[in-house]
Amino acid sequence: MNIIKPEIILKLNEYFHDLEALTYDSRHPEIFAQEKKNWPEILKTVFSEDKNNIFLDYGSGTGFVEEVIYENNYQNKVERFYCYDISQEMLNKAQEKFKEKKEEFVWHKINSDENINLSESVDIACLNSVLHHLAEPKKVLLNILDNLKSGGYLVLEHEPNKKFYSSKFVFGIFKILRSIKNIFSKKVDKKLVDITMQLNQRMIQENLIKEPFSYQEIQRYVDFQVPASFGKLNKNVGFSPQDIVAWLGDTVTVEKSKTYSFYNIKLIDMIFNKIFKSKGKLFYLILKKK
Repeated sequence: MNIIKPEIILKLNEYFHDLEALTYDSRHPEIFAQEKKNWPEILKTVFSEDKNNIFLDYGSGTGFVEEVIYENNYQNKVERFYCYDISQEMLNKAQEKFKEKKEEFVWHKINSDENINLSESVDIACLNSVLHHLAEPKKVLLNILDNLKSGGYLVLEHEPNKKFYSSKFVFGIFKILRSIKNIFSKKVDKKLVDITMQLNQRMIQENLIKEPFSYQEIQRYVDFQVPASFGKLNKNVGFSPQDIVAWLGDTVTVEKSKTYSFYNIKLIDMIFNKIFKSKGKLFYLILKKK
């Protein structure tokens, strides 16, 4: 299937993450181990002022960002958490984690075509591992920016960097390493196969699709903005930090930008981080609204 509607991308992500919610934390160690290394510096930047903040976590999932805030003792700088997600099951998992906390949490399930319109502007808006799931990331960012105070921070974290995939040399090495890995690791992800079956049943029952998606198609469409998600390189999707800054124009300034994680091989990554500073496989970006 070459053409897929944005609303189908959203529904795929909603149902996929509903089905993955119970095992999400254990299935994504790259977020819970690797990304926690970036967050102390991010939190130090966005919580630099001595004030109570209104915090929006868009695509909050099982509450990873909130966990990091508590682990780094910044919760006393948050007056209210707005946790928004397209998956009700993900929200349920997060609510269970934080039910004993004294800080105020507002939980909200995002409808597929919903523009958010909060009753108050926020000081910090965060999207952690979210943009690459969206068919229309620019539209979502502009909507979130409308809810952000002047002087507020927009944090984008754990996003695929298009410059990594567009570099013949850097991406070429990645393909070689991935091919070698695939030779020695042909294990089928049984959980993902089960999710594929259940997701197809639901989508067909609701007349959203007529034919079932393959295992590979679901991965490609769930990670829609990853240029090499389960298949050949697709140059028509993806973005870089520079693309995002261009989308938002002169409404923001860049506070911090970093690319990282080339091949998950410590020594090689260390060398490549020095030589190819803008071409890491992932990036985070901190913007400040003017």
